[in-house]
Amino acid sequence: MRFEDCRPFIRYARELTVSQESAWGTSVPYDARLFYARSGEGEILVGGRPYPMREGSGLYLPPATVYRLVSPPESVTYFALNFDLTMSARTQTVPVPPDPPEDFRREGILCPAQPTDAPELSAPLYLTGMLMLEPSLTSISGEFQKKMIFCDARMSAVLFKVLTDCVRRARVAGNATRRREGSEILDYIQEHYREELSNESIGARFGFHKNYVSDLIKTATGRPLHQYLLYVRLSHAWEMLEAGEMSIAQIAGACGFADMCYFSRYFKQVYGHAPSYFRTRTAGL
Repeated sequence: MRFEDCRPFIRYARELTVSQESAWGTSVPYDARLFYARSGEGEILVGGRPYPMREGSGLYLPPATVYRLVSPPESVTYFALNFDLTMSARTQTVPVPPDPPEDFRREGILCPAQPTDAPELSAPLYLTGMLMLEPSLTSISGEFQKKMIFCDARMSAVLFKVLTDCVRRARVAGNATRRREGSEILDYIQEHYREELSNESIGARFGFHKNYVSDLIKTATGRPLHQYLLYVRLSHAWEMLEAGEMSIAQIAGACGFADMCYFSRYFKQVYGHAPSYFRTRTAGL
């Protein structure tokens, strides 16, 4: 399964307050967990490792993760979600209690599939400074409580965005400079996609080694430069084709393709048909 195929199913959403009087044992869940510290300070033990949970901290736990909520000196309030990454077990609508480690049955995991291209979600994922998640999690909590029509679809879409934000942050966790540099390079590619671009030429523009540029682009997009550049060029080609103001040869040249046959071949590979097929049908798009 790829990350883009995830369609989360939220089984339980609530605001959870943990105080000094709370007594939480060590648990192993059969579905995934997401804890977000909304206020206060607490701690969650994962396999014996402590994760401090302060306002804006988030902790994702895949199924079968051994964890325990630690009772803090003062209370801490979490947004807490129980969910699967797909809808495969959506018939199980009520929460499934976790078991203590000695009673856990691995065959009872509700959604064992994990995205192969997002290994961050196959292990505990801890992030700080994620205050931008709070509006989305508040929305999920409200949807879950009200149970309005299509709430499952709405919650799934919002949680997918949350997970996307978490995976993106994890790829460059703790390095704001790399995030900024990667974003600047992608902006540069969007502006100069018509030109001959390489890791070396982009590196020369920004003062980076070509290998560093390659790593930034792959981290930010999941693709090497040549694949990402092809995606950008074909996206612009589609927009020009839909506008209907230029010939196919003009579009190929305007998007950085020196050879129209090369352009047509890759356009068909991505969109399923040659550009000429869509040229006669743009009015219906």
